[in-house]
Amino acid sequence: MKDNEGIFPLYIGLALDSLAWSILWIFTPLHVFLLGGSLFIIGVICALPPFASVVTTPIWGHLSDKTGVRKPFIILGTATSGLLALLYAILTEPFHFLVLTLAIIPFNVAYFPATYALLTERVEMRGESLGKCEAYTSAGWLIGSLVGGLCAESMNLQAIFIIASASATLGTLIILFGLEEHPKKRKHKNTENMTFKEILTRPQMKTLFALLLIIYTGTASFSTFFSIYFTETIGGNYALLGISNALATLFGSIVSVPLGKAADKIGRKPIILYSTLGYVILFILLIIVRDPYAVALLWTIPFYVGIYVGFGAMVSDITSEEERARGMSILSISVSIGSGLGAIIGGALGQNFGIDKNLYFATLLSLSAFLLCTTILEETLKTRAAS
Repeated sequence: MKDNEGIFPLYIGLALDSLAWSILWIFTPLHVFLLGGSLFIIGVICALPPFASVVTTPIWGHLSDKTGVRKPFIILGTATSGLLALLYAILTEPFHFLVLTLAIIPFNVAYFPATYALLTERVEMRGESLGKCEAYTSAGWLIGSLVGGLCAESMNLQAIFIIASASATLGTLIILFGLEEHPKKRKHKNTENMTFKEILTRPQMKTLFALLLIIYTGTASFSTFFSIYFTETIGGNYALLGISNALATLFGSIVSVPLGKAADKIGRKPIILYSTLGYVILFILLIIVRDPYAVALLWTIPFYVGIYVGFGAMVSDITSEEERARGMSILSISVSIGSGLGAIIGGALGQNFGIDKNLYFATLLSLSAFLLCTTILEETLKTRAAS
């Protein structure tokens, strides 16, 4: 599917959904903290969505591959984003946030495998396609960060969750009425009968799964609590927090397409190595730097884009179209487990030793990931070219 064949509304809808999730990601931990939740409880709340998605993402990926359609699953995901944000604006008890996320997130993650399968079907430049999607979602995250930070400073946190709900709902409507999908009749190949376990146990897929798990456990142990660290530990304000996240997504939007093209031209592995080493350097600098403005500036460096593009392109290289959504689901599962583990470990470390100590753990795991990527990760671009 080419970008001009009805795919543009998907980019817009995902951008609006990302606007909503930028607000949820940045301000939910802080909101629950101000409502009296402990760091450990916040860690558990933030861990529940990725852990719940581990169970349901394979189901959605399998259903999307089996039915040959992607759009209904994407709509389900964006619609539940709006519902989640709306209910977050109403809740006042930390435990209720836990229950709500556990109930809704299993349906929200339906969009992930379907979206990335759709973006990499019937296109030659898969890295570029993923990069374009990242550019649009980064733009949504940028606007959401700015709007969330400025409105939280001048209004209240409940109001920005209402804004998030409206944005995700509008994105759902745009995808519903604007996205064109022409379901492809699936060929009856042996790959259709491949189970998740069979796909996962491929040597390269196991390697990708393990590396992503390490990367996201490390980064999530600190990033989950960054808003609390920034405002409560080093004295930053809401507006600066929003601006920092907005600039991160602006820079991410700028570099996403070039990184995607670079992944298609020079390889997936160099992009991944650049990103993992970047995280090592970033966390070391954050251990040293305590000035809010300097920390805000460091937080704008978009190393996450290289992880997204590099690993996503690798998975697309080693899976066929008939199993692509399941392959992307496996990638999502690894990210989810790592994010969940990182949130829980970070919550426990922060509760007992202070959030700033989470930086040492994040540095250690990021360094381990970089060394492992250097030694055991195999380039897949040549695999795709050979096929």
